Amino acid sequence: MAKKVTAVHYTKGLNKVLSNFAEAPFTFRGRQFKTAEGAYQSFKSGKYVEGFEGLSGSQAKYKGSRIPVDKKISVRLMSDILLEKHKQVPEFREALKSSGQITHPVEDKFWGQKFPEILERLKAHTAKKRLPMNFEFGNQGLPGTQKTTFD
Repeated sequence: MAKKVTAVHYTKGLNKVLSNFAEAPFTFRGRQFKTAEGAYQSFKSGKYVEGFEGLSGSQAKYKGSRIPVDKKISVRLMSDILLEKHKQVPEFREALKSSGQITHPVEDKFWGQKFPEILERLKAHTAKKRLPMNFEFGNQGLPGTQKTTFD
């Protein structure tokens, strides 16, 4: 029997609810964001940059293209963002729970690999409840970052 595959690609209309571009308001580090991409672009330099809260995913990506990325924190930052989204957005939580093997067929090879890894790890840890999100890269000194357990 073939494994169920869940491709995630917002602009191609593939499982959009799981995309970082999906519009599903949630709070991250005390600020309300329209998309996970907005939250990521706002903090990707390691310091908060305002003006991403109400942007669509594509608007946030475009605006953020001028902000340097602290690559040491990128994966952990996106992990923290998606964990908060999982806690707050029932549609995201349910879509992740019912997903198959996640893929992210985008041109960016880094996020094409890392984004599905983050979602798969989040899915595995939330299914087992009360397990910390133990990513091998650990807490990299992000403001407001802490080990997280699930209720």
